[in-house]
Amino acid sequence: MPPRSRLEALILTFIAERPRKLTAADLARELAVDVELVVRLCHDLETAGLISQR
Repeated sequence: MPPRSRLEALILTFIAERPRKLTAADLARELAVDVELVVRLCHDLETAGLISQR
């Protein structure tokens, strides 16, 4: 069954690249770090005037 979204495809790729099976808690921890990085990056880009929240 193909992924339903780009996000699902990214998550499935992320899981497939790990040497061991991930638990739901492992995945949540990894994704929380990624979300935090994206939020910081977006804030920096907005501050630099490169993107807008609107």
